[in-house]
Amino acid sequence: MKYWESLLRDYRELISCESSVHRLKDEDIPSLEKQIHAQDELLPSLTEVAEKVSHLTYLRLIYLTCMWQANDKLQVLKRELKELVSLRQHAVNVSRLHSDCKDLRKEISNVENSLAATGSKKTADDVQQELDDLSAAL
Repeated sequence: MKYWESLLRDYRELISCESSVHRLKDEDIPSLEKQIHAQDELLPSLTEVAEKVSHLTYLRLIYLTCMWQANDKLQVLKRELKELVSLRQHAVNVSRLHSDCKDLRKEISNVENSLAATGSKKTADDVQQELDDLSAAL
């Protein structure tokens, strides 16, 4: 009799398991399959969106990289422009000084010619030497 009672208990446990199996087969699994099917239908459009986002992100990275490179080049060009402006200013100064030297040489030549015309060919060095000699003689 114990054997039969034990067997009965086992069968009663199996009944609850069987009801769980039927509930899973009849309700839970079909419901989950419908959800999976619905999600599978969304997958192509989501994949397409993800690819577009990925492509746009890639393009944006390319754009940002180009902008950084352009900014670096711009900074280099700004430095070079400052150097050119400085160099130009130095060239202007050298040219002005060269012109001033030419003008002074002409003026010296004119003064020497004027002195030669009046009979005095003494240079400033000659006059200074004479002054030094006179000072020493006194």
